[in-house]
This record gives sequence, structure tokens and C-alpha cells, in this order.
Amino acid sequence: MPTFSIDLTQVRIFLSLLLRIGLCFFLLPVFRAQQVPAPVKAWATVALSVMSLPLVGPFVSPFPLSPFQAAGFVVSELVFAGIFALVMHILFGAFHLAGQLISFQMGLGFAQVADPQTGTQNVLLGQFLQILATLIFFSINGHLLVIKAFLESFQSVPVGGFFPSGEVFRAVMAQAAHLFVIAIKIAAPILSVQILLQVAFGVVAKFSPQINILIVSFPITIAVGILFAILSLAGWNDLLALYLTRLIHFFKAVAA
Repeated sequence: MPTFSIDLTQVRIFLSLLLRIGLCFFLLPVFRAQQVPAPVKAWATVALSVMSLPLVGPFVSPFPLSPFQAAGFVVSELVFAGIFALVMHILFGAFHLAGQLISFQMGLGFAQVADPQTGTQNVLLGQFLQILATLIFFSINGHLLVIKAFLESFQSVPVGGFFPSGEVFRAVMAQAAHLFVIAIKIAAPILSVQILLQVAFGVVAKFSPQINILIVSFPITIAVGILFAILSLAGWNDLLALYLTRLIHFFKAVAA
């Protein structure tokens, strides 16, 4: 009769893998969306943990059996997952903020839709740019860069051994401030054109007061904004790829 034996050490290593991968994946902006069913999230986490076990298993510490050590493991991994997810939220949040800035300048600030990720009302262009950022992210194989950086973190940071200093938190907060810089760069072409367009409307209103600029400007402002948004797509693609690479390098430096 064949006998089967279970190596408890390997089971504990798998639990450590499952802890880090599960926390990180459930905090990522794309994966944590409400439209992704919970069973899909759970099975994807388990599948990635199983596939990662032969690759990073030798670098992973077994999950502790002591309740106090297990609590320390969970807290350490929660902080690590929060920093890892923040890298992604900076990018997607920048596109969302850029959409809000563009909507305000185009006169679409009152056009709001329900955001399925948060369940709240959101600006139409902000939601559109978030979806666009997701499509660009997958088109440039950003998910592969994220998974690669994530798997490399098992070698540089032991599971349950991430205890950042105050300098690390200050660096993370300083990096989070780049969200506004990225948002301004994304919205800059459209905002510049809108400012020039408003100046042109002011000149027309000065020399032709009989023209109702308030009524005429609405469709022109929206049409010009959409036109330059289409022309900016290639630049947004390069910008997201550039900042994704920079933020991944920052994450590796913090986790080292």
C-alpha cells in the first residue's frame, strides 16, 4: 500500500507565502475592485502561491506556531503589503486626480457616475482615466513587472521580518506626494489648451459682446478637451511606463 506523508514545514512555508501574497493582492487597486468576485481573488491568490513555492520557497520562513509570533508575522506583512499597494495606488490615483482636474476645466464637474470600486459617486472623466490606466498597465506588461518585483522581495525581505524605520515611512510619504506631480503631468496638455481657449473666449467676448459666450463655449470646450485627450494617449502610455518603473525601483530600495 502506498503511503502519503505531509511535510508540516512545507505547509507552514506555504502559509507564509499565502499570507504575503494574499495581503498584497487584496490591497492592489486593480485586484481589490468590487467587480472582481471574491472566489476569483481567493483562488488566484492560492494559485500564485502554489506556483511561487518552488521559486521562492527556500527563502521563505515557515509560519510560526506561537500565537504571539504569528501576530507579529501578520502585522509585519500588513505593513509590507500596504507599502507595496501604495506604489500602485500612486499611479492609478494620479490618473483619477488628473481626470478630476480635466473635468473641472472642461465643464464636466457635475457629470458623475457610480464608482464600482468604492461605491461612491465619481467624476466621469476620473473614472474613465482610471479604466484607461488599467488598460495601459496591462498593455505595457505592468502586471509582469509587479509580480517580478513582488517575488524578488522574498529574497530581500524575509516573511515576517519587515520592520521599517521612521526614515522609511518618511520616504514613503515623500514618494506619495508624487501623485500630484504625475496628475499634473497627465492633465497638463489639456489644461494648457483649456487656459488658452478661455483666453480666446475672453477676447471674443470683449470685441463681440453680442455673442453669448457662456452658451457657445460649452460644446467647444468639451470638444477641444476630448480631442486633445485623444492626442495625449501616446504620451500617457509612456508616462505610466516611466513612473511604474521608477516606483518599482523605489519599492525595491525600501524593501532592501
